[in-house]
Amino acid sequence: FYATCDGGVNGIDRNGKKLWNVQLPGRIFSTPTYHDGLVIVGCADNALYALSASNGETVWKVETEKSVLCSPAGLGNTVYFGASDGKFRAVDVRDGSEVWTFDGVEGFVEGRPWVDQEQVVFGAWDRKLYSLDSKTGKLMWVWTVDKGSKMYSPAATWPVKSCGHIFI
Repeated sequence: FYATCDGGVNGIDRNGKKLWNVQLPGRIFSTPTYHDGLVIVGCADNALYALSASNGETVWKVETEKSVLCSPAGLGNTVYFGASDGKFRAVDVRDGSEVWTFDGVEGFVEGRPWVDQEQVVFGAWDRKLYSLDSKTGKLMWVWTVDKGSKMYSPAATWPVKSCGHIFI
């Protein structure tokens, strides 16, 4: 599965044959995630889409107040994603219903979050790296880059966790 910046989402088989193509109404600047039979992708039309992996049909859509540039991450029955509206969300993978919303992000989210049973970690264009409780969305900690420019933000990162440490 792959997306193109003009809003196309494509499913291909292992031989490279195109199975389906869906044109979303906005541009796409993220990488789709495959989770539980769905291709989940953010779109600049202010929404996160879940498409059927078998045929590309829209299964559910979560509308946000601004563009979804972040690559979503899934764990269990939950999909985690940030948007450009200052919010980071967890939604139920089965129907897109809200599990929780954290509304304390001061910049837009671009990268893919790290998520495990303990926490979800993501960077934003506000010079901050956030850690939220993955079950409740409660803020666990924030790390702020001590440089004055937003260009030092940990926003365009895909955090990873190993041996209890977060790497960006």
